[in-house]
Parts: sequence; C-alpha cells; structure tokens
Amino acid sequence: MNDLKILTLIISLCLFPLSAFADADSAPVDITDIQEHQSQWGLAAGTGWITDYPGAAQGRMRYLVMPAFHSKYITVDRQDGARAHLVNERRIKFSVSFSFLLPTSAQDIPVRNGMPNLDLILQLGPELQLYFLRSSTFNIYLRLPIRFIVATDFKSDFDYLQWTFAPSLRTEYNFGAKYGKLGTRLEFDFASARYQSYFYQVDAKYATPDRPAYNAKMGIMEYIVGLQYSYDYLMPVTFSASANIYLMRDAVNRNSPLHLKSEGYSFLGLAVYYF
Repeated sequence: MNDLKILTLIISLCLFPLSAFADADSAPVDITDIQEHQSQWGLAAGTGWITDYPGAAQGRMRYLVMPAFHSKYITVDRQDGARAHLVNERRIKFSVSFSFLLPTSAQDIPVRNGMPNLDLILQLGPELQLYFLRSSTFNIYLRLPIRFIVATDFKSDFDYLQWTFAPSLRTEYNFGAKYGKLGTRLEFDFASARYQSYFYQVDAKYATPDRPAYNAKMGIMEYIVGLQYSYDYLMPVTFSASANIYLMRDAVNRNSPLHLKSEGYSFLGLAVYYF
C-alpha cells in the first residue's frame, strides 16, 4: 500500500466523527483561545524529537525557550510558529505566518560529512484557511500556506530557497475546559527544486563512491499525519503536545543518496506561562 492510499484511509477515519457534530454549525464560534481578545505576554519553553531533515536517517532532541504573545490579531505561542491574522470570518481566515527550522552541523549527519552545514531556515508567507464546519465543539478546515524560504548562518551564507506549498486538512475537537482540545493534521508537502536541493542535492565536488552525484527535483516532499493536544485549564499556564508521522515513499527525491528513510516521526511538547 503506497503512501497516498494510507493517507486516504486516515482521512476517512478522521472524518468519521463528523456525523456526531452535524448540528454544531449553528453554535457560536469560541473554539479559539481563551481570552482571545486580550493581549498577553508570556514565556514559552519547548522540547521534542525532530529528524534532521525529511528522509534523514537520524534526528535529535531539540530545546527552545522564546517569548510568547497572544492577541486578537497576533499569535506567537504555538508549535507552528508566529501568525498575524488579517481576516477572521466564520468561513475564512487569512494570515501571514512565520516559522523556522533549527540548524544542524554536517558533522552530526554521517551521510553529509564533508558537505555544507544545514543552516537556520526561515519561512514566511501568506496562509488561507477555508472552514467547512466551524463551531464551539468541532472545526474542520482546509489550510493553504505558501512559504518563501531562506537559509542563513547570519555570517556569510544567505541562500534563497524559493518556496513550499503545504495544503492540509485539519480538524479540531473541543472537549471542554477541563479536558482540552484535540487536533488532527493531514498534510501534503510540495516544494521547489531549490528547497529540495538544499537537502538532497549532491554536487560533483561532494560526490564519493558511497555518495554519488545527484540533481534534486521539484515535487512531492512528504505526507504528514499528525495529532496535537492542548490544555488551557491551568491558566495562566497552557500546555500542548504533538506527534507527527512522515510518509516519504512517494517523495520525488527518494533516490537521492541523502534520502535514507521513507518514514519518520517527531514529537513536541510546549508550555507557555502568561504574565
């Protein structure tokens, strides 16, 4: 069974509970954050296991501490980066979002020994969310982000890596203040040739007998299946955790000598304290 068939099966399973919420569309919309119209500053601390890049044979624990901010229009307290909400209507949201990937030394990735390091990757771009159902207990929506990407070490390297397009189907279940919220994520990642080259290209000068030259191509990068849980009952402290599975059997650059695994996973935990 290929990755696309697996993804189709998971979509069906995730949408099965929709019938239980068929009458929820008329309910008031309050599934967003507690005190969403108030501005709040805080401090976020997170940790998790993340692969070094899609298709890498290894990953590592990452740790991060950063400021957090939440208001009606700006959010900087989520695991998927910062977000400025420009339009927030019942059936549509439009925002500009930012996220990043932490750097990794090539010395820590055996297959990339002798190649350039993987620098900090910065991603910025517009995002459209189209809601099929939006209520106080259940949301289902299509998320359509385009991200423009640069990689930099803030010294000598500053590479424009073009873009990624990662449409996803999202659901959110609100079990009430005492039980938290559960979200699902079914995502398809498509990336430019330049972004894919950053991970999978092997120029002739870096080729070895075990690492032949390879020219990366534009196309499918991975499918992602994820779960996220958040708990706000202990305000001013909030908690969230997520787990993702990455399916890459259909990846356009799966034959690169740097693409070693067709499946991967990550898990993240985040706590935010609001002042």
